[in-house]
Formats: sequence, C-alpha cells, structure tokens
Amino acid sequence: MTVKLMLAKVRTEKGKTQEDLARDMGMSLGGIQYLEYSANSVKLDLLDQLCTVLDCEPGDLLKRVQDKTEEEARLKREQQRQEKSARMKQWWAQKRKEKKQNPQNAA
Repeated sequence: MTVKLMLAKVRTEKGKTQEDLARDMGMSLGGIQYLEYSANSVKLDLLDQLCTVLDCEPGDLLKRVQDKTEEEARLKREQQRQEKSARMKQWWAQKRKEKKQNPQNAA
C-alpha cells in the first residue's frame, strides 16, 4: 500500500494558490509544485509544517492507494484461483464419466 500526498486538493479547499502556500511555507514555487506533482515521500517535519500552514491534520493530506504491484499480485492470485477451479471441475467431470463407464468399480 502506498500513501499519496493530497496537497493540491487540501490547498485548493483552503483557498490557497501554490504561490500563497510557497510564501507561507518559505519555499519556492517549484518546491510546492514538486510536492504536488512528483513527490513520492515527504519528511514528517515538512508534513507537520504543511498541516500547520494549511490548518489541517496529517490524515487530511495523506490518502492510501494501492500500488500497481499489489493490484497485479491480486489479479494474479485471482487468475490462479480461477485456473485451479477449472482444473477441479475438469477432474470431477472426468471422475463422473469414469464412474458411469465402470459402475462396478465405484465404491
């Protein structure tokens, strides 16, 4: 599971522009843009400062999202489950067929 920074959403809800936030944070506009568009992680002290400036809680800025790899793994497990189910159906069909052909061997 990955955590995504929801900075742009919270910032706009608070009525701030990127420039406003950059000025209030003492950062460059490029720094705010990086956080909004490209950042894969954020240090806790920066998160705390963002929360103070935006008057919000850390949970407001963070959202849990599934990693692509997690989704791929889930899909692979589902595919394996379906394949196993198909094999079992085929096996049982074969057993029923054998039982019909040789009723004396069925016990």
